[in-house]
Amino acid sequence: MNCKSCGKEFELKGKRYPYCSEKCRKEYGKFSANCSFCGREIMKHRYQESRSKNFFCDIACKGKWHTENITGENGYNWRGGSWNNRVQLLAHTSYRTWRAGLLNGAVCILCGTDEKLELHHIVSKAARPDLIKDEQNVVPICAKEHDIFHSNSCKGGELRGLLNDILSHGNPQPSLPNVLLYVGRKVQRLMGEDIQSDKPDTSAAPERDDIVRAYSERVRG
Repeated sequence: MNCKSCGKEFELKGKRYPYCSEKCRKEYGKFSANCSFCGREIMKHRYQESRSKNFFCDIACKGKWHTENITGENGYNWRGGSWNNRVQLLAHTSYRTWRAGLLNGAVCILCGTDEKLELHHIVSKAARPDLIKDEQNVVPICAKEHDIFHSNSCKGGELRGLLNDILSHGNPQPSLPNVLLYVGRKVQRLMGEDIQSDKPDTSAAPERDDIVRAYSERVRG
């Protein structure tokens, strides 16, 4: 009997497939091609011939070829415009190292704590990705105040106003009047006073003043 793959005559001797060897069985129905990246000759199944114009000897060659050729306008999902790599930049080790260096020894610009600090970008990362690692565009803010800062609440508006006031004066830390104003409003809210009114609850004033005084002493210290 002749091998179906190479044509060599052989004895079947109970073999299930009409091939003279395992190699012929595996190569039957294949065709010869060259790797699109390294040029090495490879064997591919016949059904793959109509599926692609490019063939690769392994996944490494395929990945390298894609890196060089399937980018920008040649990309499968290209829709025009520019590609924003903001997410990749924020997750990169170099950015994390840079951020850790800035936060080392820093305190929250709004409340003065040194716990759970984050970097707040004055000009948003989405609007100006090129300023993500600009030291002039970031300030340290604790996680708690940062969440409130970006909220639509009344307190969030107060924090945004406080930060704008601090930055407009070029002061890296909040001034004492700003701190007292912020703490006073916070205490008013905790004591149930109307922060929109010029007539505070005098019964709560002594306790409120004690809190503000204690906080101001800690800031001065």
